[in-house]
Amino acid sequence: MRIPIKAAREIAKRYGLSQVVIWGKEDSASQHVTTYGRTIAQCSLAANFGNHLKRSLGWPEELCQTKPARVRARSRDKRMRLLPEERDIANSGRVILAIKMVRERLGIGLVEAKEMVDRR
Repeated sequence: MRIPIKAAREIAKRYGLSQVVIWGKEDSASQHVTTYGRTIAQCSLAANFGNHLKRSLGWPEELCQTKPARVRARSRDKRMRLLPEERDIANSGRVILAIKMVRERLGIGLVEAKEMVDRR
């Protein structure tokens, strides 16, 4: 019997957890792993831990590469908006690259290049 993700989500909500990994075993030796994460990033981390757990239990490798549906959907849909923390990281990376390019092209110091990029 499979353990529904809904059960893991209910455990997370009840106990204030951001990630839940559940391992279950039937009398017939059949095993099941269910993972849940509140955000997409936490969902991915929980799934990675679930995959690690399955590997350590000797599951076939093709069953140890599971990606949650939310993570798969996010990677398929390139038009999906970035989360605020991802947007901050992307923007800071672009600013650093712009400062580096201005410094190299104009041969000026870091402070001057940063001021030029900030004005833009």
